[in-house]
Amino acid sequence: MRGLPVSWPDLDEEELQLVDMRLVWGGFTDYLVERGAPQDGVAIIAARQEGPQWTVRWNLASGGQTWSWQNTSNELLYAIAEGIHRMADEVAASNTIAFSEQGVWRTDISIGGLNSAAAYARCLDYLQHLSLVNDVQVLGANPGRVQFRLQLNASTEYLAETFRQGLVLIPASAGSEYDYEFLP
Repeated sequence: MRGLPVSWPDLDEEELQLVDMRLVWGGFTDYLVERGAPQDGVAIIAARQEGPQWTVRWNLASGGQTWSWQNTSNELLYAIAEGIHRMADEVAASNTIAFSEQGVWRTDISIGGLNSAAAYARCLDYLQHLSLVNDVQVLGANPGRVQFRLQLNASTEYLAETFRQGLVLIPASAGSEYDYEFLP
């Protein structure tokens, strides 16, 4: 409904027996979060009915942040829909660039693994289509490596996160902010 991809955890029979619903209801969901895909985000949802009222508990982990809340309704479907909307709002808010961080920023990056014209074209196309990037200039090239200057519409701190989410460029060395390798 809100465009969030959903996948179910792949727990085997033994792992399912380890899940204590009382702990899940209490918000102790670390094991289930670890079994999910934390880079994409994990939501653990538990519902219980008391009389005509449904209470739904939500535990959400995404991008290193966590949220927990409960909502209630006499209709389970409405309680779940309300929770899904809040989940989408929380994820969207955590990925939104504040107005104060917008502007024109420039950064130079080096990208290796560009060993063919096709790889260079795919990499250039990837960079040009990032919503964070306004302009791409080529500063220089060596065999298999190209230096780019990117004009960004937000602070450079968002660039590494954008690359991490895209899974197209990876850091060439630990802690490197400006040296990446292209994944063909």
